[in-house]
Amino acid sequence: MFVNMKLRFCVILLFVFLLGGCISVSKVSPNTPEDALYDLKEENRNVHIYGSSQVNNSLVLMVFTGYMNNEDIWVADIQNQKGHWKVEKIIKMDQSLYELNETHSIYKDDELRYELGYHKGDSNDKEKEANQKVIPLEDESDWKVWIKY
Repeated sequence: MFVNMKLRFCVILLFVFLLGGCISVSKVSPNTPEDALYDLKEENRNVHIYGSSQVNNSLVLMVFTGYMNNEDIWVADIQNQKGHWKVEKIIKMDQSLYELNETHSIYKDDELRYELGYHKGDSNDKEKEANQKVIPLEDESDWKVWIKY
């Protein structure tokens, strides 16, 4: 009888520890692309998200500022891995807007099949094209980031 009680107590104790571990793991892992980006941010930085584009079920590209400083424009390549979102890479849109033509490609990923660039002026034509998204930059009235996938 005493051995049976001991066994039950051990099973209950094991269950409580396993349940607690599962709950803490689920709280730590980012469940949205925004969570993954905010987990990456530097202390004392205000991340400002301009917009995002969901390329497919496992890839979101997010345009933002505030990663290293509050001036540069960045795009986060955020991928869903086993149900949790993770920032795989961050691309600096490293170009002075004032030196560019109307449309300018900045980065191309052949493996995941997307391209990033800047667009100046009216973007109605770009927005109508299939598999493209244009995200306006609030600080730069004429400039937008375009994503092609």
